Amino acid sequence: MNFTVLKKDSFRILFLENIGTASLNLRSGLVTHFKNKGHEVLVVSDHNESKDKLTKKEIEAIHLYPKSTFPLTVLKYISELRNLFIKRKPDVIFTFTVRPNVFGNLAAKNLSIPVISTITGIGPLLESNTLSYKIARALTKRTLKNASKVVFQNDDDKKLFLEKEYVNESKTIRVPGSGVDFNKFDSDNYTSEESNFFRFLFIGRLIKDKGIFEFLEAAKRIKENFQNVEFHVIGRLWDKNSDDQKITKEEMESWDDKGVIIYHGRQNEVRPFLANADCFVLPSYREGISNVLLEASSMKIPMVTTDVTGCRDIVSEDFNGYLCKPKSVDDLERALIKMIQTPLEKRKELGENAREFVKSNFSKEQVISTYEKAMHEVIVR
Repeated sequence: MNFTVLKKDSFRILFLENIGTASLNLRSGLVTHFKNKGHEVLVVSDHNESKDKLTKKEIEAIHLYPKSTFPLTVLKYISELRNLFIKRKPDVIFTFTVRPNVFGNLAAKNLSIPVISTITGIGPLLESNTLSYKIARALTKRTLKNASKVVFQNDDDKKLFLEKEYVNESKTIRVPGSGVDFNKFDSDNYTSEESNFFRFLFIGRLIKDKGIFEFLEAAKRIKENFQNVEFHVIGRLWDKNSDDQKITKEEMESWDDKGVIIYHGRQNEVRPFLANADCFVLPSYREGISNVLLEASSMKIPMVTTDVTGCRDIVSEDFNGYLCKPKSVDDLERALIKMIQTPLEKRKELGENAREFVKSNFSKEQVISTYEKAMHEVIVR
């Protein structure tokens, strides 16, 4: 491959992602912005589904990721990653999510390449006592000390990491999640299909921490007592988590076959589904800042979500939706029934409030500006 010869004011920027599609959706605005500014952008990840699309955008997609969590596999991956850093000499490395944060900082150690690591959410990282999470905690604490900057999407996560001495406060930055593209997620661009059913919609990875099990059980209860209610689910099956943290394809198909839910599998384009939803539901245990709640808000959809970090930052009780307790089927059921019984005009008001709130507080421009400033602070030429 012929490497790009950079102009004096251009940088070689490397993104290290868990999955390549994140650079096409969550980080699309950031990646595209840097590319349009004349920088060379490389995305290193699992690119089974994203390489062609990134290539069309003239962004180099490098297919490199750990194929398992076996120690020898991981060590081999870190070695390959380090060799890539040495060969390509990026001016800055951006890492996102737990594994890329750990592996990226390990691979870049002593290479004099600044690393900006983003905590997109901690899930069970600081709570689970399984061996794998104990190891992950130890590695996170050790490796984040090597990062030039550590970016947090909410104040609660930042406070926790400071209390546990995972990071130095002088290195921390706060961003409003990944931001949302208000022009892209605009309900005025879509016509909702007429229906006699009240339609709930869940979008997310099909793992325990997203509240999928509570959603399914609450749907079952409500379907037994309410007619003309539908529960739609969109999401990818996630094999990277332990068995007790995920749901299987067979289980999802069983819930669908029983008529409790309508499972749409994984969808690359969710806006038509959002446009047809009467209420968006995310019973997550914890988020960084929930991207799907931002997108639902931008589409003027009233929401039901949990009163937890990363969700309550977006949804306020009776302002743009309703809150429920985490890990509680009973309280989720209560909130969903409350939404069913909410008059249409009130639901429209909740939706209008949702869009106005995220437009004021979660713009893509805010996010891009913060990352760009951080990049210029850490790059030394």
